[in-house]
Amino acid sequence: MRQAPGTIVVDTKQRFLYLVMKGGKAKRYGVGVGKEGFGWTGTETVSQKRQWPDWRPRIAPMPK
Repeated sequence: MRQAPGTIVVDTKQRFLYLVMKGGKAKRYGVGVGKEGFGWTGTETVSQKRQWPDWRPRIAPMPK
């Protein structure tokens, strides 16, 4: 099935996310899929997008 540009398709078994582009092409990204993702099927609308928070290393050493 041909998807509209801007559509995101996730192949949970192969662990790839595809961003559909113009001209029937797509960008492919490797993704991690948790246990819940393997039980999911169907279509969904993205309701929220967030940027990952910055990660900063601990200042104090880890306790032994």
